Amino acid sequence: MLEMLISAFVLGIVVAMPPGAVTIAGGRRAISFGFGTAVFFTMGSTTSDAFYASLVYLGLAPFLEENEIVRLFMWIIGGAWLCWLGYEAMQARIEVPGESDELTKEPRWRSYGSGVGITLLNPLTIAGWVALAGNFFASWSHDWPSLEKFGYLAIAMMLAGVVTWFLFLMGVLSSMRHFLSPVVLRRISLVSGVMLLLFGLSAWWSAFQTLFFQ
Repeated sequence: MLEMLISAFVLGIVVAMPPGAVTIAGGRRAISFGFGTAVFFTMGSTTSDAFYASLVYLGLAPFLEENEIVRLFMWIIGGAWLCWLGYEAMQARIEVPGESDELTKEPRWRSYGSGVGITLLNPLTIAGWVALAGNFFASWSHDWPSLEKFGYLAIAMMLAGVVTWFLFLMGVLSSMRHFLSPVVLRRISLVSGVMLLLFGLSAWWSAFQTLFFQ
């Protein structure tokens, strides 16, 4: 049992570690608005992670991985969402430590919703969970408790790993904002926005290739 829990926890960290659109969007919030905003973003992202991990556990990995319509939907809608988040990041008004409390903050519901959306509509998220969680469930050890009874406990430990990694990363990044000038903070937000925009355009290009070159 303990070996299974540790393995699932480590798997969650491995799923979360590769840098991508989710890390960029969460990191921008941590640096620009502080740890609290990044926590709500992480909660939203983890909600979508739980959804995909559950689908993989229920045996729907082939549907997620091989269905062309699903891939097109993810690329088109996900690309639009990433482009919007990129534009939003480039236009964001940064809350700088020491400035007036009247500065605009990102509402918690928006941080949470952004986390849900960017993870739910990110094709790389699906690929990560299908590859890693799918292999984890497929290679479930005979020495572990029943997969049918303890599969969701394994998912909970995976999500705990995801949250642990992101909270550690967001904590480090949010602490940096106290040592950066307002100009640097705003430039970081701008660069993050450009990178998210590029992720979105890349998703659209993948959809275009699928529609017209296959």
